[in-house]
Amino acid sequence: MFAADKNKIAIAYLINNFGRGGGTGNQLATLIDNMDRDKFVPYIFILQPKWKDVHLDLNCQIKFLNLTSLISMKGIMAIFKLGSEFRKRKIKILQLFYLDSRIFGLMAGKLAGIKKIIVCRRDSGYQISSRDRWLMKKTSQMADYCLVNAQAVKRMLLETESLPESKVTVICNGVSLKHINQEDEVSRKSLGISEDAPVVGIIANLRPVKRIDRFIEVASMIKNKNCHFIIVGWAKDRKVLLREIDRRGLNDRMHFVYSVDNVYQYLKLFDIGVLTSASEGLSNSLIEYSLSGIPSVAFDVGGNSEIIEDGETGYIIKDGDKESMATKIDLLIENKKQARQLGEKAIQFSRAAFSIEKMVSKTESFYETILGSNR
Repeated sequence: MFAADKNKIAIAYLINNFGRGGGTGNQLATLIDNMDRDKFVPYIFILQPKWKDVHLDLNCQIKFLNLTSLISMKGIMAIFKLGSEFRKRKIKILQLFYLDSRIFGLMAGKLAGIKKIIVCRRDSGYQISSRDRWLMKKTSQMADYCLVNAQAVKRMLLETESLPESKVTVICNGVSLKHINQEDEVSRKSLGISEDAPVVGIIANLRPVKRIDRFIEVASMIKNKNCHFIIVGWAKDRKVLLREIDRRGLNDRMHFVYSVDNVYQYLKLFDIGVLTSASEGLSNSLIEYSLSGIPSVAFDVGGNSEIIEDGETGYIIKDGDKESMATKIDLLIENKKQARQLGEKAIQFSRAAFSIEKMVSKTESFYETILGSNR
């Protein structure tokens, strides 16, 4: 049973499922870890059963609703139970992530009489069905506020979901690099990479939208044949990507790291960071490259141009122009001084724009502002 604190603002977060590895889950965990507990009491409600081997390690109370289908008698009953729980906990703000949580949470939140319901959008709506697009639009319109993590996402919502500009607030991601001490420290030698070899890397959750196939194709175009490539990410099935690496003749220079933890130890091996996604909101990977002093090369999708200042901290390439991406990577490989200068500017910019302190402070101010609003 949750314990209420009448002197603090109770906030409920409802999300489909949760893990620190992904962008959305990691940002929520970062917020929970750092928010002012003298003012706020956070609760996390998770729709689905707990993922196997996931360690939440969060300083707040968590409740799993264990739903596998919303369209069921159990799902309908759960809406009423959750609404009742919101009332008992005196929830003042309800924040919803992903489509299922939006649908479920809006019904439960309205039943509970919650006046401040927020939906979140952290992507540009890549390849979603017309049905889901319609549902996203309707749930955005039903909610009181919409939080996004990039100006590009805000523009997309204003254009496609007919939302008033005053309803959409941008709060950028907050990112820091934490080095986890490990006995088996990763080094170039441990991966079979010589100290003088250029290293080009990508860190991504290896879903189709991340288009790792484009990274592999770009790698095959790089003129410097001493260059090595590192892919860091998690995927259910890597066989397709491994076949593509073999087909391109990159087996000896392409290193596939099956990991989402402690990316710092791999970032420190990169000379250049790349992102080949077909769609993004605000990429944590690009921010991590910047914080590490690594110049980035990325396609112009989503909020990538809000992280990379073209020609100053890296390069923004027209979406899908793999030849131009390869050319810019070759340029940075051949001009180490320029690459170092871009990396130094990237550190300065990212520390100012994407700090955890700034993200948490803006979020807390947003909560306080909407509670004082009579929207």
